[in-house]
Amino acid sequence: MEPIKLQALKKEITKLDNKTLIDICIRLAKHASENKELLNYLLFHSYDNQTYIDELKQDITHTFSFSHRSEHSQTISLRHLLLRLNKQLKFIADKNKEAEILTEFCTIFIEKININSYYPSLIQILYRQLVKLCQVVAKLDEDLQFDYQAHIETIFNALKKSQFYRNLQLV
Repeated sequence: MEPIKLQALKKEITKLDNKTLIDICIRLAKHASENKELLNYLLFHSYDNQTYIDELKQDITHTFSFSHRSEHSQTISLRHLLLRLNKQLKFIADKNKEAEILTEFCTIFIEKININSYYPSLIQILYRQLVKLCQVVAKLDEDLQFDYQAHIETIFNALKKSQFYRNLQLV
């Protein structure tokens, strides 16, 4: 069975009455947690993106507030945070907001994590987010690219100070 085209789905949805449409949305939300999270974003947060972005930034700050934890547990916490952030950024679908969140993540990472730690997985996380940030910034307007370029250079210079910088798999 081939996947149906979005145009055909849109055509059928416009024919439905409100009650049927509500039932379909509820059924979709029951079957996958990502559908439920997307529906939550669309209903409660899509009208005020800046507040939602601020909540994501607080989540980043809260995750980095670990104290006296091993580098392994820090890495696991950061990977879980990045899974959540990537899902939320997919819902927002705004490259400028995505660049803002990635910049915040990298900046707090540099402030809170020992760049010269003996756990290279932490440095690899920063490097992958920096690469992702560069890709997102490249898709923005030239004015916004210029604004983010200073942040990218700061992050890159901090990354170069790491003893594991030479071992990174450069893309």
